[in-house]
Amino acid sequence: MSSMTLTFDGEHAAEIQALDYYGQMIFGPSMVEPGSKVVLRDPTGGELDITDSYCPVLDEHGNKKHRKRLSKKIFVYVNGIKDTKIYTGCWAGIAPGKELGSFTVSEAISVKGGKVCPANGDCNACKGGVNSLTLRYTGEDEAHILIKDGKGRKLIAGDYLAGEDIAIDNGDRRIASPLIVKISGQIDTKIPMNCRIPVGPGTVWSNFEVRDASSRDGGPICGCLDDDSEPIGALDYSDGPESYGIATHVIPESGSTLYIGSVAPDADIEFAGNADASGDDLSEIDDEDSFSDQPDGSIVLCGAELDPGKVYESRVPVFGSGFLNAWIDTNGDGAFTLSEQLIIDAIPTPGNNFIDTSNIVIPSDATSGSTLLRFRYSSQSGTGFDGASPDGEVEDCLVNISAVSP
Repeated sequence: MSSMTLTFDGEHAAEIQALDYYGQMIFGPSMVEPGSKVVLRDPTGGELDITDSYCPVLDEHGNKKHRKRLSKKIFVYVNGIKDTKIYTGCWAGIAPGKELGSFTVSEAISVKGGKVCPANGDCNACKGGVNSLTLRYTGEDEAHILIKDGKGRKLIAGDYLAGEDIAIDNGDRRIASPLIVKISGQIDTKIPMNCRIPVGPGTVWSNFEVRDASSRDGGPICGCLDDDSEPIGALDYSDGPESYGIATHVIPESGSTLYIGSVAPDADIEFAGNADASGDDLSEIDDEDSFSDQPDGSIVLCGAELDPGKVYESRVPVFGSGFLNAWIDTNGDGAFTLSEQLIIDAIPTPGNNFIDTSNIVIPSDATSGSTLLRFRYSSQSGTGFDGASPDGEVEDCLVNISAVSP
């Protein structure tokens, strides 16, 4: 969505404010009367001309105008108390008539599709995994298409014409993720079935467009068939256990220009974290390579033996200009806290493609044993140890904290 208008349904006037996922104020704080409108839009002025029809907005050349996109989540507060969290992706079913906490959506504008049609109550957000979907083959020529689920079971095999629909129905059981689609024996795309990435009608996966989809616990999945939007499936995921929080970085369609090390992040189909932080390396490109030659006095942090109470220096190669943050689980409880941040918004040395870090302190009371270290590099400062980032890369690895001598 590029913008949406909410009607305040409260009984009394209240102070309303709305923040996007990155903490930017996009409305208020303002006193709002019952029945009044609250307009949420990109704070930098991303709104373009809107027509009265539900058709895409075209420029003078007949091309669709692109509006700036609202962040994927919006938090709305009433009198300082969080009232509702709004997901802005097409999959979430945001449309006029939808009730959200103390508000009702009165208008919604999609990035490329213009005004969104009123809600009809016939679709929901994806829940419990995808159990059926219909794909439209959009290739130019007839082709042999083979589709298997994530466990290698064959679901579809046959010859299909351009524009022909392919229906997959797994009854009331979730389709094992990811769905692997081959054209003439070559993998064309992988589609996640776990509801973590939008797969509703209108999402495009290489030579296939989703025309219909249903989830096991949510029924028909909402989408934007007239939106021409591509999925946000190009993500780099963290590789450590889920208990540390899942971190994601968007990989642009044109390729990443901001990352750690010398290898650009690969697009992960879904979160695949595990105890040794090998995650996506087991099935994709090993892009965890931030640990290379060091100048005198510095160490490679990943895989290092670290002593409690000692101070370290390290050099981290990077590509592009951004902010580096890092955390280490020093108490071994399987989670990060704010106090466990080792590197805060470090930037590349001017004219060089690396970041020299110093004063990396391992607490004297750190718990001995193997533990997780996480790096995140992004164009945005203040990145947390989990959550979404609009660009860059996340890398997880293991280090070992030495036992303190008695």
